[in-house]
Amino acid sequence: MRLTIPPWFPGALPQMSSFRVSLQIVLSLVLATSGLDLSSSQKQVARRTNVLIVNCRFDRAKQVARAYRDSFPNDPLGPLLLLNTIGLQDLDCDCVSDAGGFMRAYRTTLALTDALEGRDGQNSYSLTMRGFANAAYSAYCLRQKHYRRGIQEGLDAMNQLRSAQELDSTNVEADFFLGLYDCAKAELKKTLWWVLFWYPGSREEGIRRLERCAASAHISAYGSRLALADLYIENEEYRKSQQLVSAILSKCPQSRFIRWTEGKLYDAQQRYADAVAVYSSMAEVYQNVPNGSRSRASALLHLAESHFQAQSFAACRAAGDKIITSYASVDDPVLGETVAAARKLRKKAAKHAAHTRK
Repeated sequence: MRLTIPPWFPGALPQMSSFRVSLQIVLSLVLATSGLDLSSSQKQVARRTNVLIVNCRFDRAKQVARAYRDSFPNDPLGPLLLLNTIGLQDLDCDCVSDAGGFMRAYRTTLALTDALEGRDGQNSYSLTMRGFANAAYSAYCLRQKHYRRGIQEGLDAMNQLRSAQELDSTNVEADFFLGLYDCAKAELKKTLWWVLFWYPGSREEGIRRLERCAASAHISAYGSRLALADLYIENEEYRKSQQLVSAILSKCPQSRFIRWTEGKLYDAQQRYADAVAVYSSMAEVYQNVPNGSRSRASALLHLAESHFQAQSFAACRAAGDKIITSYASVDDPVLGETVAAARKLRKKAAKHAAHTRK
């Protein structure tokens, strides 16, 4: 069984014909903090870490999260930031590279949250920490194909974030996950038909939640804007999407997450030359990223598809050849699917090129 995720989830990387990645939405690229009663140190470290994550500076983000954890060993914020960093680094390369580190950070976050609630009782902050940690673990389970456990953890996380918002109505960051769920519910139900998606809400309400979060949150605004940029493309609101893409790139110019959205935006507008430039750049960048082979292959496939749509059939075949030459002999099922898709597209391009010459 393959879990396909709607393409407007922030950071979801396009792989082959669909956007493969489990419910990584709940890792969120950002941490919910704005409406919570946080110290200046908490806000500063969360903001700094999350900008580093969005910019794909994962090693530096880990250093910052660990330094905060060591300075404030009783605060679950430090391990949660580390958890998010590891999860998003794996998402960037469509792999699981540090399962041990991820699980240690997850368990530490929950243990410190338990201790916090033991001292101070349950509050919006502790529920938000627990909700985002369980949401991250949900994504991890789904990537490991533990679907039932992953979905249950995701629903538990949503309940915890709903409770966090009920305890503190100013906690708009909960709108990030809840809004994405509202938008995703119908599409997820098609894939995971055995799950009862009984919560109220609609795509329109989900977009409103995300827009509230994007406008009001100090930090989770990044995640909401990334999601909205994709949603606006789906709704053919290209100007709104372009504004968000440009704004995020101006703050986070090294973000590979938003570059995927930028390429999709250009494809949707049939601006294939611009899409080609994005995917060509992405393929070059991933060539130098550790464990970046899957994402590089995906970028090359999107490059080939954009060339095909532009009727540049020779360039399409050349991009497909790069995939086949680089990865046909690699024992990796994901790369194998990309190679198969490249061969199919290359054959299609050759057929169209022959027809054009007649």
